[in-house]
Amino acid sequence: MPDSRLPPGDRVDSEEVPRLSAASGIAAGVGASGLPRSLGAREYFNIGEACRILQIPQHTLRYWETRFRILRPTRLKGGHRRYTRTDLETGLRIKDLLQRQKLTIDGARKALAGARRGGRLAAASQAGTMPASVLKLLREVRDDLHRLTSDLSQ
Repeated sequence: MPDSRLPPGDRVDSEEVPRLSAASGIAAGVGASGLPRSLGAREYFNIGEACRILQIPQHTLRYWETRFRILRPTRLKGGHRRYTRTDLETGLRIKDLLQRQKLTIDGARKALAGARRGGRLAAASQAGTMPASVLKLLREVRDDLHRLTSDLSQ
């Protein structure tokens, strides 16, 4: 049932929420970012819509906001939360770390921080597009460059 308080173009129908295949655990109709393809060009979502997309209760999302600094939705004048696509992608990543990979809150926080610091290297390794040997070599080169720059700065 769409939220009747929103303009027609901004409503999220229950059909737009990803459906998990019981056999594969993979959401049908989901894009590369993990968000449903049917969301179109929408950029902002209220907490109810965000929770339907993430398939978590509202209190869980509010709790994650207190534990993960990276998850900070914008607030309207009345205090209502507005989540961006980036917030939803972050929420999906947190959900994956906590529920599928069974990490603790601290472990998930460290994994997110490491992914932010690692940048493209971490994203490529998680996507499985970079062989482990190449990843190891790139990390060694990065460490060597850090040592050289610290030596030169002295």
